[in-house]
Amino acid sequence: MLGFALNTTIFTTEYKSVPESDNESKNEESVHHITIYRRPVISCVNAQFYARLRVATWCEAIRNYDYTYLDPEWVNASDLTENHFVCVPINKKAVPLTNDLLTYGAIQIPEDIQDAPMEVVEEFLTYLDVKRYSDNRFIVLGLERLYLKRGLKDVVYPPNFFIDEDGWFKVMDVTKGEGVCSDCKEAELVENVLVRSTFL
Repeated sequence: MLGFALNTTIFTTEYKSVPESDNESKNEESVHHITIYRRPVISCVNAQFYARLRVATWCEAIRNYDYTYLDPEWVNASDLTENHFVCVPINKKAVPLTNDLLTYGAIQIPEDIQDAPMEVVEEFLTYLDVKRYSDNRFIVLGLERLYLKRGLKDVVYPPNFFIDEDGWFKVMDVTKGEGVCSDCKEAELVENVLVRSTFL
């Protein structure tokens, strides 16, 4: 469990379906369905994920495995394994707000909030009734970005997630089959995960 979100559904919401959007299309090719810890499945054909490989080495002294993480690199969807952790970037901007916090709507969290200084993020999270929006996937993903930006204090990391400059979430499963896939451009966020097209 993530200690900073125990009283919310930020990382635990289950999305039963994701509406098809303008940048999604039916594809007759074999689609890779990437299941990542605590987030919706990402389906793609031509995508690479910015990921780190976890390497396990047996340590006789502690009679257990010692884990290290290799430097991040772009990995094809077809090459992802359950030993990979994909990048969920942490927003490090601190740009002064142009709008009043109270103008916040119920559709998504605006970028000026995402880019705001830490004290504004704290104020916003204190003001917001998180549970009211827990069934809105756009709000949940926006809140995840804010919680990561705010920082993790006294958190015991689960084995499927860790912080090292950015957030890293474990690949839980990779399957192939028919389905709807999302087109992606150079280094954009898909469900908060850093993804890019292999066609560029």
